[in-house]
Amino acid sequence: LYYVISNTSEINIPETVESIEVGALSGYSQKAILNIPKGVKTIRTTFDNNNITQINVAEENEYFKSLDGNLYNKDMTALYRYAQDEETFRMPNTVKAIMEKAINYKSNLSQLILSSNLERIGIFAISSASITQLYLGEKVNYLTAVSFANVNVTISEDNPNFKTEDGTIILN
Repeated sequence: LYYVISNTSEINIPETVESIEVGALSGYSQKAILNIPKGVKTIRTTFDNNNITQINVAEENEYFKSLDGNLYNKDMTALYRYAQDEETFRMPNTVKAIMEKAINYKSNLSQLILSSNLERIGIFAISSASITQLYLGEKVNYLTAVSFANVNVTISEDNPNFKTEDGTIILN
């Protein structure tokens, strides 16, 4: 799948699709539910807007899973997209990686409780105007300089990779 041009309230990816490519959902301008069939093996697109409000994955899909409308890989070690827009999101402790742009454009999200097993945070992974504080645990070993936007970050003193001084992340 290269691009969705429709403006319906529900996007049903055809059963024959195996890969959702970069930018496939970036131009979607209406609020919609995304339904991913069992055949999708790779998702290369990011979610560049806030228009996908719920993601459903076919139970038979061997690569991806949906929980509470959010998109994860099958074993729930990677969060691909937080689609809800609640005030609080408690990430499952199975999550080890937050993918690129997974939690962005979420105006209502003010409290984000990260997985205690979190290791990797992708580029622009977390950007929500309402999140002002974020605590990173001791297992985080990879993040980019642009992982956060307007967030005061505190890092566990037990983290051997990073430390925090005045909300600024400094490589240890």
